[in-house]
Amino acid sequence: MTGVPRDMEADSEPVSPPGSVMAKGWVMLALTTLLFGATWPLVRVGVALMPPVWFACIRIIGASILLFLFLALIGRFRVPSRQDVPAILSVGICMMGAFVVLSHIGMQWVEAGRAALLIYTVPLWVTPVAVIVLRERLSRARIMGLFIGLCGLAILFNPIGFDWTDQNVVFGNGILVSASMLWAISIIQMRMHVYRLDTLQLAPWQLLVSAIITFVAAVALESDRFIDWSDVDVMMVLVAGTLLLAVSLSIGTSAVRHLPAITASVGFLGVPVVSMIIGAVLLGEVIEATLIAGLVVVMVGVAIVSVAQVRDTQRDRDNSRLS
Repeated sequence: MTGVPRDMEADSEPVSPPGSVMAKGWVMLALTTLLFGATWPLVRVGVALMPPVWFACIRIIGASILLFLFLALIGRFRVPSRQDVPAILSVGICMMGAFVVLSHIGMQWVEAGRAALLIYTVPLWVTPVAVIVLRERLSRARIMGLFIGLCGLAILFNPIGFDWTDQNVVFGNGILVSASMLWAISIIQMRMHVYRLDTLQLAPWQLLVSAIITFVAAVALESDRFIDWSDVDVMMVLVAGTLLLAVSLSIGTSAVRHLPAITASVGFLGVPVVSMIIGAVLLGEVIEATLIAGLVVVMVGVAIVSVAQVRDTQRDRDNSRLS
């Protein structure tokens, strides 16, 4: 996941945390946004230096080991129960597995800022899937947010600002949108399961499943391509990518617990902005007017959908308690 939270909607109750807890949550949210935002430029560099799926596989294996060690050190390591297995498999296969493979492949042809924006459209895809699978109510706010978000995507893919004649670019963008849809499906799967462990305790086990998926994919797709372990740049990117994934997951799950749900949901929308800035400053990526316009419109739509989803969820909880 790249490092991503299991859901862009927090699991917290609709109760405002104390001031000191809120301050800690804001710091963690800022760090998480920065780390997630830095991930996509780093992946962009990594897929240029080594086979993308092998790159993803090594990152995931390393992050899984680091999270297991971290949980053991802080006394929170737990062996999952049978109740946790569906959540581990669904996220490990669908998001941390297939999502990561697709996103790394797609980024061979898509710049970091644009890639992050396409991937963080996930709430737009959660909405229709939740309505169909979970029979959730489609509120006016969510319809409006979905419409605005899709208009933003139309801006990004308009014939004036997007080269439809370049098959690699079209393929890369399509792969990234598909990856975002897989993330959405994974979120819906998590909502359908009841599990005992918390998000951070589940993460290394989900990464372990993902490591198997990405290893099989790497062998199948890149059996004739290898990582040059003697290349210093390659090793630096691998280490940085692994650390980013492990640290962003651990801090991100903590940020979600320390902040109101709406704050956490909207806060993560800063990730594409950070990716765009880092990509422009460090990688020389060009920020075109079409990209900025698409970013603004997509993020407005995603924000509306995210806030509406959190409010609908909280209202449903309140109603279930009263009934």
